[in-house]
Amino acid sequence: MEASNFTFVNTTGASSLSQPAARRVRAHITKANFAKRRHQLSAAGLGEEPGKVRFAYSDQQKLHLKRRKNGPVSRPLEATWLMNGAPPSSADLQALHEIQDLCFLEGRHAPNSPSEAAWFHMIASEPALIEATMAVSVGLMSPGNWWQIKSGLHLSNAVSLIKDKIISTATRTDGVLAAVCTMAFSAALAQDTLAWKVHIDGVTHIIKDRNMRMSNPVFPWLTDIVTQDSVNYICGFPRFYHKQVIYALNGDKDTKFRKLVKICEDVIQLQNVVESHHTHSFDPNFVAREIEEPISSLIFQSRFLRAGDDANMDSAARAIELFLYLLWPSQSAAHLTLLAEQMKHSIIKWPVKGCMFMDLTCFQFVIGAVAAEKGSSTREWFVNKIAGAVRAMKQRGWLNPLHLMGNRYHSGIGVSMKFTALWEELDDMCAELKALEWGPHIDS
Repeated sequence: MEASNFTFVNTTGASSLSQPAARRVRAHITKANFAKRRHQLSAAGLGEEPGKVRFAYSDQQKLHLKRRKNGPVSRPLEATWLMNGAPPSSADLQALHEIQDLCFLEGRHAPNSPSEAAWFHMIASEPALIEATMAVSVGLMSPGNWWQIKSGLHLSNAVSLIKDKIISTATRTDGVLAAVCTMAFSAALAQDTLAWKVHIDGVTHIIKDRNMRMSNPVFPWLTDIVTQDSVNYICGFPRFYHKQVIYALNGDKDTKFRKLVKICEDVIQLQNVVESHHTHSFDPNFVAREIEEPISSLIFQSRFLRAGDDANMDSAARAIELFLYLLWPSQSAAHLTLLAEQMKHSIIKWPVKGCMFMDLTCFQFVIGAVAAEKGSSTREWFVNKIAGAVRAMKQRGWLNPLHLMGNRYHSGIGVSMKFTALWEELDDMCAELKALEWGPHIDS
């Protein structure tokens, strides 16, 4: 595959410029990008307050930062790799430790499963993935300019490393593919739709390139996160989910993955009809034909997707079923709580645990919290999954971390009202916690 197909690492027209001119162009683009980023933060209500920002950590975060300075955790990651081949270098492991301290509420920790060990190994073994992950992690550490500039430098390094990989004739590794996925996630968080689509195109190109070079390429981790993200797609906030990625992964095979795509499209279309009904009050015959019958059919189809041996598909199927019940209520609170509890058990079995930023933006957690009965342990579990990330973000200086979610799903009627009520509840919960007066001052 020609390198020019990977537009996410190219600068249009740069090859025709002299080196000094190209440097000036890149500097201008970087300056413009940072200005755009500051404008987005301000418009989203995520910006910092005037003056200096003091970010704070919880006692648990302090403990993990202290561990990072004093030495490895009690179960060192080096002893847990369940992979063949040489372990990552000490420098790469240190970078992974830094990422864990920034991304996970519990800080540095050993993998809990072979799949998670493989994921950590992939991060620590691929410099481009380290840089891309650091770009996201550092950028979300604080809204302060210093952190945003540092994040931009990591992103620039990631792009440079990915470009080098693409120019080479070697097959693009899973680590390179994961790096581009991480850049897509970063663009989704920044609400930069154009950049997100460019990175998704890059993911698709790499998959197709791998398909041509390898007789049986396997991407289980990518299939997992795209499956998880199908619910986000329904709710208008895809992070990795795109039909072209799914088609590249599956070709023309008639799999559950393909059926999932069709169900998602049908749910979105049905959601539009239901919202129109809330506005215009259609007659009973229309409601029966265009709403109630399709909902019954989609619930049946989503149940078909349940898979005891695939936790990601199983949780997505149950989340879609719950969403349909929320869209057109027909079941008791006890039934919804039971279904949410079943979804929770599937989520717990996900092969790789998500970081706090994945938790914050996961609509499966939102649906579980809204569907489960108030006062139930099931609802408490889902609420805590989101609230932990919200608290951490607020302590870092972000004024309204949940704005991302509400900005993507805000029709003001039906399911949207239930989601909004949850976000307001979470915001009130976290507002009661005062940030600890600890940590360095960061100039804004």
